[in-house]
This record gives sequence, C-alpha cells and structure tokens, in this order.
Amino acid sequence: RDSYCTSKAAVHALTKIIALENGKNITCNAIVPGIIDTPANRRHMPDADHANWISPRQIAVQIEGLLKSDENGALIHL
Repeated sequence: RDSYCTSKAAVHALTKIIALENGKNITCNAIVPGIIDTPANRRHMPDADHANWISPRQIAVQIEGLLKSDENGALIHL
C-alpha cells in the first residue's frame, strides 16, 4: 500500500512540475479515476458495489475535453 500511495503522489507531483516547466509549449494533465469498470475488475471484485465505478467512456470524455482545452497541470478526479 505504501508503494502505491508513493507512486500516485509522484505522478501528481510530476504532472504539476511538467505543467509549470513546459506550460508554454505543452500541457500536462492527469486523469485520476477511482475503480475502472472493466470485465477484469468485475471478475476480481464480484461482491463490490459497482455503482460508483468509472466507465472507460467517462474517462474518454474527460480526455477529449482536456484535448480541447487550455487546462494545464490539472488532476482530474473521476
């Protein structure tokens, strides 16, 4: 669990740093989903409450929105 939290914090920090250092040339944002609703996740967590799981389509919509925006350094929580 510690390595998961550390790596997630590193991705957040790296997103912010890239955005600050390269904001004039490129943008950098991160999608931060909860549990993604995939067949594999449903198989591995059959008793879980799927009501709040994020669909791949929801992620794609957020990515499309980011591509059309000037957002930079955002952590998009889904």
